[in-house]
Amino acid sequence: MAKIRGVVVDVAGAGVPKVRVTFSGTDDQDATVVDTGKEGAYLTKTLKAGSYRWEASREGFARASGDLANLPGPGAVRGPSIVLDRAASIAGTILDEQGKPAAGVPIIAVRSDVPVVRHAFSDGAGAYTLRDLTPGGYRLGVQAPAGFSQPPAQNVKVAAGEEVSRVDFVLPRESSAPPPTPTGPSPTGPTGTGPAATMPQGPVAGPTGPALPTGPAPTSPGTPPPAPGQSPVAVFFARLDSADFSLLAKVSEAEAEQAITMFSVASMLLAGKGERQVGAERKTDVLGVLALYYGLQDRSLQIPVKSQQLFAQIDGELKALRDSLDRLGGDVVVVEREAKRQFNLGRSTDVTGNVEFPRLFRRYVEIASDPLLFLDLRKESTSPTSDKEKVAKAFDRLRELKDVVVKLVRSLSKYGTIATARVNVEWADYQGRAMAILRIVASERLAEDDSDEKRPLAVLAALTGKGLDTQIAPYVSLAREGGNLLDLALEGYRSTKEQLENYDERHLLDLFQAEQGTFLTARMRESAVIVRDQTATVWA
Repeated sequence: MAKIRGVVVDVAGAGVPKVRVTFSGTDDQDATVVDTGKEGAYLTKTLKAGSYRWEASREGFARASGDLANLPGPGAVRGPSIVLDRAASIAGTILDEQGKPAAGVPIIAVRSDVPVVRHAFSDGAGAYTLRDLTPGGYRLGVQAPAGFSQPPAQNVKVAAGEEVSRVDFVLPRESSAPPPTPTGPSPTGPTGTGPAATMPQGPVAGPTGPALPTGPAPTSPGTPPPAPGQSPVAVFFARLDSADFSLLAKVSEAEAEQAITMFSVASMLLAGKGERQVGAERKTDVLGVLALYYGLQDRSLQIPVKSQQLFAQIDGELKALRDSLDRLGGDVVVVEREAKRQFNLGRSTDVTGNVEFPRLFRRYVEIASDPLLFLDLRKESTSPTSDKEKVAKAFDRLRELKDVVVKLVRSLSKYGTIATARVNVEWADYQGRAMAILRIVASERLAEDDSDEKRPLAVLAALTGKGLDTQIAPYVSLAREGGNLLDLALEGYRSTKEQLENYDERHLLDLFQAEQGTFLTARMRESAVIVRDQTATVWA
């Protein structure tokens, strides 16, 4: 066990504050995130021994990453001294031969001297932006969609902080002969400081090995051969960057849906679970059904109501719910176990809890309730009077929001299971009917001047003997607003699942602030601000 101490500096050697440094264990150790202080220094929490992968990022700087092998212990050890370059970018458009924009086309930038790859997708106007680039020479290529041939790659050199624009591509139809590969230097944008790096047209040297051959790239059965004149390196990276090899592979939406239902069902069960003595047997009660049924019969009910009238009104449904609970009682343990396994909720000790879920959920709630996301970024980004720094920070928050949404849905898919479908349906039915009974009892409660006492949740608190604000409300908040937030996360995932690696501003706007309807960010905020203060209670 040891802490990692280090510093993040710029190329001039000055400390860089507010850098997010992440250490992730390569042997299943916990991950940790720390921000640098005013002088660029950082100190992590105590970490388990082993090897770690680190990454450092801050707006305006290119990301840096590396490895820290064999962390010893105890005490504080010196971590990497991280140097960050100002981030550069390359932008342009991808059009067809008629000048029409080509949307959703992957573009890949490969560093010519070190093994660094960056990628982006063209938006609806055919525009793309490759961000977070370190200084150096890049070879750019696009992955042509069906019906088009590969256009020639282009070589571009960027300096630290430089924004190169107008690096454009034209997609030739497959029936057309591909244009010749340019032999001179590639163009740079109007902000360039010199000619682009001219890369050789013969063999291309790998970062650490011998030159690669320029003959036809090998093909696998069913794989179309590369376009004439296409670099084997471009073919390799195009295929490597395809969805088939993405680390962000699509998830099982059906299992995620089951997990979301279980989240709300389990939260309501934890809110309303109690016990009732029935004869010589101690039975589990859920949402006060047994307390109501037997309390109305033996007049032990502690809620002031007109017992005879109320019993006549709800007797038939209460009996049916009592019988359902007798049948479902064995599933209470199952639901509690799934609550722990999938979401680390409750006190079950039968399984290992998913400790990552609470962190992701809290992060989601934090970002979704950020006032920066109240901005209409489509308008603000084009307004001459807007605060550009605030707009840039808001887009960074959208990137964080997409990242946590994808990770959260991935967790739901990983831990959720179709096997809980029956349990979900039966408990959702039981709880829905029991909540209807609570509403009737609340409306019949004798409380002339205290409207709070005529709330269904106040009735539930009285039936279970639990504290409304401390034991019931936090879990009901999770079931209602938390479940809604997870539904919205899955909705967002479905809208971006074909572009999981696209963090372009236009894509983010289309995803979270679509021009039609209520913004997804606004809908998320409505639930996030309500559930925000309850997460500390349920995951204390």
